[in-house]
Amino acid sequence: MVSIFILEITFKTFFNMIGDKEILEYFIDKKRNAIISARINRCNLAKNKPEYKEYLEKRYEDFRDDYCEIVYRIYYHIDVIPCCKKCGKKLKYHGFKENSYGIWCSCKCQLSDRDFIEKRESKYTKEDIEKRLAKARKTSLEKYGDEFYHNKEKFKETCLKRYGSESPLNKESIFRKAWEEKNLKNMANGH
Repeated sequence: MVSIFILEITFKTFFNMIGDKEILEYFIDKKRNAIISARINRCNLAKNKPEYKEYLEKRYEDFRDDYCEIVYRIYYHIDVIPCCKKCGKKLKYHGFKENSYGIWCSCKCQLSDRDFIEKRESKYTKEDIEKRLAKARKTSLEKYGDEFYHNKEKFKETCLKRYGSESPLNKESIFRKAWEEKNLKNMANGH
């Protein structure tokens, strides 16, 4: 009798096929279109659904020890981790949202990409920048009576909170760093 029970469990486990559909049904909250974080937790997964954990680990060859990323890839049908448009390095996963991988691996790659530069330059012309500055000045004039208003009291309050004085330069480490940078700049310019 015992051997029949063990055989039955083994049979059920063997034929209890897990697929992408079952994974998505278990981990995705359809109303919010988000991962149910309590279920994806490594400890809970190993304890409650070890077969799901094993499936996720073996689903892709390039598993990077992040179960959320695997569920994301299954959900959006991403077979291979995307690479940076500029340098070709594999992109990092940034949470369960559309276009989670992005296009570039770093700001350096983004700012050196010709397509991005051309798009940015065509989008923000000098006239657009001037309009934006004029609008900011107008708003400042209307609110505070000065085009170039800066809330000095708020600045002092923030500095007191962060550095213990009304100016960040009163903190020795910040002053020394600014002084060294100024001297290096002057030496480079031949002064």
